Amino acid sequence: MASSENEFGVTDHGSRKPRSGRVGTSNHRASQIVIQRNPCDLRGNKGVKTLQQEFKVATWNVRTLFEAGEVAKACRAMDRLNIQILGLSEVRWPGSGTTQTMNKKLYYSGNSDNSKHSNGVGIIIGEELSQAVSNFPPVSDRNLLIQLSGKPMNINIIQTYAPTADKPTAELEAWHKELEELIKVIKKEDLNFIMGDFNAKIGQGRVLYLVGDYG
Repeated sequence: MASSENEFGVTDHGSRKPRSGRVGTSNHRASQIVIQRNPCDLRGNKGVKTLQQEFKVATWNVRTLFEAGEVAKACRAMDRLNIQILGLSEVRWPGSGTTQTMNKKLYYSGNSDNSKHSNGVGIIIGEELSQAVSNFPPVSDRNLLIQLSGKPMNINIIQTYAPTADKPTAELEAWHKELEELIKVIKKEDLNFIMGDFNAKIGQGRVLYLVGDYG
């Protein structure tokens, strides 16, 4: 059966190849990293790959990746913290596409104006896990989706970057509506991650490994 696709380019995890594009570079000033662990088998395009151990998913506001050598810094941080999937906010790369470095693959989505280096989101995935990516719709400079073929369920990862409080109300509402519509088109029975920089605090004090000291 052929895979179906909607206005965001989200599929039902059929055989469509991920999109690709040009490359760029990075910066490493981070807010805290939030780590989530998830045990799951992933099947790649060339057969089933069974992972016998947990893999880590994290999100990080890098402030910018538009400086030489900064992508490598993010990759080294992944290696140091044993992170296999790292979501990025404020990438600041124009356009959208993929690039490979240090045995990892970076998927990024920015604005269409090549003269502006603002906003932007991305996800870095380890080389082994990247073979399970079935679709990559670069929605906008504030929302990005990666779809992975998994076993016993498929995986959808949305990386988002919300406008700050000083932005116009219309911009905030447009981001919220786009994110809401994106969530509607992914399947509830899949394993869904919605992560990123929401530019909001949810309280004070640490909650397990999910919430840090500053919300």
